[in-house]
Amino acid sequence: MGVEKMKKIYLILVIIMLATLSIQIINIHAPLNGYHNWKSSHYIIAAEHFTEDGIAAHGLFVPRIYWTETNNYTGIAQDNLPVYPLITAGAFTLFGHSVEVARAVDICFHMLNILLLFFIVFNATKKQHLAVFSSLFYALFPITLYFSQNIQNLSTGMFFALMSVFLIQKWYKTNKIYYFAASIAFGVIGFLSYYTFGVVIPLLILLLFPFEDFIKKLFINFKEKKLQYFTISGLGILGVLGWLYNIRDLYIMHDIKMGRIYFLNPEWWLKSMVFWKENLGYVGLFAFGIGLYFYSRDKRLKNEQYMLFFLILSFAIIMSRKTWFHSYHWYPLLPFVAVAAGYFLYHIYKNTRENKKLLVTVGISSIFVLSSVAVVIPLYQFEPAPGNSVAGEYIYDHNVNGTIMYSGCWSGQVYGVLWHSHADGIAIPDNVSDIQRLEKQLNTQWMFIYNDFIGEIKLNYIESNYDLVLAEDGWSLYQIS
Repeated sequence: MGVEKMKKIYLILVIIMLATLSIQIINIHAPLNGYHNWKSSHYIIAAEHFTEDGIAAHGLFVPRIYWTETNNYTGIAQDNLPVYPLITAGAFTLFGHSVEVARAVDICFHMLNILLLFFIVFNATKKQHLAVFSSLFYALFPITLYFSQNIQNLSTGMFFALMSVFLIQKWYKTNKIYYFAASIAFGVIGFLSYYTFGVVIPLLILLLFPFEDFIKKLFINFKEKKLQYFTISGLGILGVLGWLYNIRDLYIMHDIKMGRIYFLNPEWWLKSMVFWKENLGYVGLFAFGIGLYFYSRDKRLKNEQYMLFFLILSFAIIMSRKTWFHSYHWYPLLPFVAVAAGYFLYHIYKNTRENKKLLVTVGISSIFVLSSVAVVIPLYQFEPAPGNSVAGEYIYDHNVNGTIMYSGCWSGQVYGVLWHSHADGIAIPDNVSDIQRLEKQLNTQWMFIYNDFIGEIKLNYIESNYDLVLAEDGWSLYQIS
């Protein structure tokens, strides 16, 4: 391939990354008021405590968050391996504690993932246009644009999974054992950050690698005992760390059990179609479907495609309990979806007359980008839990080392008030006697309530014992009298 041609490809890749970055930074200063801030609060607070307490104060890599109603008021959270909070804690140490720094970590990893997917596809297929089209879709799907700056472990988990694929690809090409060892290490970290990222590795291997030759080479190397040591060591580390963190609770088995119920529910299929439309946009969803057809036609339904279908079906069944409620649980399938969608543009480019190639592909790409922006920008403005930042900052400015009680709403999206106040808090108990008991035990100084989520008896008690200090549409903040 000519140097000038590759320079053009790299220039297009840079333009894609700059377009992604320009959309992501729109929301970089936003407070933790919006949709999914309950997850953002969890990870950013864990990162903050790692910088304050160290990485082993509560057990190695065990995070502490602000209190909730379910953990005996210690804040210690037996979570997945907190890869993203640990990295963000390092960024906090260098640049200070802020939502901007936390989001910047997510965005940087998303940029790396765009590059990794490009090189994985290009090295596997030698089709530079397919690689850049795959990167385009991955970079600008609405789900990746939104969640890669939402202060979660998605971009970091994806990075370790993609890096594992990239390194195992290097091993396949060079037969150098240290690439295989490094691939195992990255794969283990990706899996422990959230077990669903384990699906990324076999999906891309089945999709892009010459599968029979890959398995043959793997078997020969195992027979010669070159890879056994690293594989057994990696699985051993996975087992030990998995036992230390949430995998020991067999959450995946719970997901399988519950998944059967939701997967067979017709409403789950309707919700999933809505999720995929929102996740990919109409153009992305269309490109994925048509691209999958082109891919299948080229591959002529070899064995690996049947395995791909089985793997994706298994993922959908296992994760149907989670995807019933939250679309981001589809995230690990995105590299596969992006490459399939990339085949759509690749076939248009390849089969269009020379003088129309650029016009057609740029036109479709522009429609895709605009449709993604049309989906994502309104999400940035969606604030179902207002007041977290206003009330939280007021508490921070007037705090007397007291804790907060809050009324729960929207699946815990009130947690943003804890980050902005930098104070511990619990949900308001169900009855007044428990409120009185915990007020003394926890030195409660503040009541942050959503007016539609507080009973009349509790509200009467709060109004009799606390002073109203802030109130806006839908929420109120009280300080103890």
